[in-house]
Amino acid sequence: MHFSLRLGVKGGLNVQGAEEVPENVPNYRANGTTYDFQDTNIFGMFGVGGGGGAVAEIRFGEIVGLETGFYVSADNAKGNNEVTQAGSGSQEGTARQFQKTTAFHVPLLVKFALTKKDIRPVLGLGLEFVIQRDSSLTYENDQIAVDPSNDDGRAPSERTEIKTSNYTMFMFTGGVEFDVGPVTIPLELRVGYNLGWDNQFAQRVDVRDQDGMDNQNETFIYDGRYLGHAGIFTGVQYRWDFGGSPDTSE
Repeated sequence: MHFSLRLGVKGGLNVQGAEEVPENVPNYRANGTTYDFQDTNIFGMFGVGGGGGAVAEIRFGEIVGLETGFYVSADNAKGNNEVTQAGSGSQEGTARQFQKTTAFHVPLLVKFALTKKDIRPVLGLGLEFVIQRDSSLTYENDQIAVDPSNDDGRAPSERTEIKTSNYTMFMFTGGVEFDVGPVTIPLELRVGYNLGWDNQFAQRVDVRDQDGMDNQNETFIYDGRYLGHAGIFTGVQYRWDFGGSPDTSE
């Protein structure tokens, strides 16, 4: 049976997002203390980044393959929140939140080429493992976004921290490959969903109590994982053929 080994690089633009951390959280308990939060000021986020890295694939009969890789990705996002004055409801301004994260992405995909021609549609299904390496969460105009349920009056940037996270996504890819001699040029759409996503407050935020008092001087430790990722990738792969030349007549 003919099979081929393809080694190369891929990269491109990626987008990612997460939902807002739930508001009006009653009776959340942490370390023996009960909290009632009206608003965490951790907004829904969406943003554009970029990534790229090495890719390897073994394909059998030019139809079915197994692909893996190692990508370094800038997984950035931002969110906005319109702030209103308590009681009157008048607009005070817009608070902005920014997450900047560097992560490793490791896919493991089964690939299906729909023809053996030199220009062919290709689909992929599988998993992608995300390993966040560093992450930051910052705010602009946070002086107008103080949570009225927070008794000590601190701004979000003073009480919210972020921690890195590891998670597994279900990944779908679809696109077209172009063969130019032994070189393959892929163009693909990549969409992934976090299989472990849970939007409950307790799953997304840890509360670190500073003084043992309800809603005073606590710190929110936000889990920086995303709900999902998508991207458009291209690259170059060099193909080595084994077991005879590929038949591209179909």
